[in-house]
Amino acid sequence: MSKAILQPNNHICVIEYTKERQRHDLQLIQANPRNAQYDELLLALVGILEEMRSQTDVAQWLSQGGLRRVAVDPVQNEVDVVERFAGMSIGSDSSPWFDDKEVLRFWITRGRQTLERLQIPIRAMTW
Repeated sequence: MSKAILQPNNHICVIEYTKERQRHDLQLIQANPRNAQYDELLLALVGILEEMRSQTDVAQWLSQGGLRRVAVDPVQNEVDVVERFAGMSIGSDSSPWFDDKEVLRFWITRGRQTLERLQIPIRAMTW
């Protein structure tokens, strides 16, 4: 934890997978095993990691708000970015990137595209 505080642009914050979330997921899977859900946050992380591969300085990309600077339409792979926090520094928003539904949806779409391109099937985890 101290490294994350000292080097805030050296990690990506994700939702903690707690026992409570695990219990909830297991209940959903047990209730309907054919319609098991997968954690879309993992898809978003695939998209983020794919983007990071093209960055020459990941810490700088993160410090400059790279997680929140998203293409208008990830399906079209537009290169224009949207500064959705007008009037404030893009890195100054203290809420986690995954709390912004548009940002999360963008990275999930990017993750799906990446796995599709790599011909890696997306499957729900069944325990």
